[in-house]
Amino acid sequence: MKKSKENLIGRLIIVISIILTIIGYVFLPKDLIVQVTPSGEARYSLPKILALSIPFAISTLFSILYMQGEPKFRRKNLILSILGIVVFIFIFFANYGG
Repeated sequence: MKKSKENLIGRLIIVISIILTIIGYVFLPKDLIVQVTPSGEARYSLPKILALSIPFAISTLFSILYMQGEPKFRRKNLILSILGIVVFIFIFFANYGG
């Protein structure tokens, strides 16, 4: 039962990551802001495909490790896979309407 719960959570994070990647590719501008200064100005940007690939890779990799990895590292892998989703959210807020 526990393994199926972990698989469900891991797959859900991967599906959310895929959906966010597609939405970002369709709606966000060509170059995406990935770092801002404390005053809110853009400091560093990347091409869209690269900027969206990074959080997608983080979420997917650590979700797979969460589902199939060693039990003592599962919690860390889950947190890191969720971090990929948080990076997506940052990218969307920093670039929406750009």
